[in-house]
Amino acid sequence: MQTGTVKTMMKLGVVALAAVLAVAGAVTAFSLPGVGKFAKAKVAKGAVSVPLADLQDGKARFYRHSEGGRDIAFFAVKAPNGSYRVAFDACEVCFQEKKGYVQDGGFMTCRQCNK
Repeated sequence: MQTGTVKTMMKLGVVALAAVLAVAGAVTAFSLPGVGKFAKAKVAKGAVSVPLADLQDGKARFYRHSEGGRDIAFFAVKAPNGSYRVAFDACEVCFQEKKGYVQDGGFMTCRQCNK
């Protein structure tokens, strides 16, 4: 190979690596709490409300509410038995990691400890 060709290949490799890292960074950012997955909760007369129509498909919806300078992250889901469930998006055990939950079929699973 000629020196020019090697330099061109190296530049293309660096550009490709940068593109892969940018895509990976974007995917990671949208999976972090507070970025991408939360809708702003609606508050009326001091009560946070979630439209039940949004939950009919059984998929968890993630919300964020700001109160007293703090963000409160939670999710709502229609359970397989037809009941509605709401919980903080924080594991009792490893909430310090701030990774929250992900839906796994009919269960919500902690992203940190898998419980």
